[in-house]
Amino acid sequence: MSKNAWQFFDTLGTESQCKLYINSNFTADEKTLDRFIKVADQFKQTVVHASLDATGDIAEYSRQGLDYNTFLQNVHTWCQTTNANNLLAFQSTVSIFNIWGLTDMFDLSIELSQKYPGRIQSFY
Repeated sequence: MSKNAWQFFDTLGTESQCKLYINSNFTADEKTLDRFIKVADQFKQTVVHASLDATGDIAEYSRQGLDYNTFLQNVHTWCQTTNANNLLAFQSTVSIFNIWGLTDMFDLSIELSQKYPGRIQSFY
């Protein structure tokens, strides 16, 4: 995120009635994620649409730059440390590169929905 975007978010204050929807590969480093969490909690609602096409090695192969372990850690951090109005939704692009991992991704979504009730939105 650019410096200007951070400055904009920093000026919102805690009484914002805005909702924030963001698309991300959700593999930011810990420092960036922590900073984003502080910003996200200032909005009436924040929904991260995290891009995921499979699990494990297939996920990393089908989405260049994805670190699956970092992705999972960020999902857990998000669900455990943000306010209840901060949600997560998975987005996928089905292709020949990830078709063999598609059902594992659905299983992951169900597992996380059960672990974090109300925090994981329907799969998109």
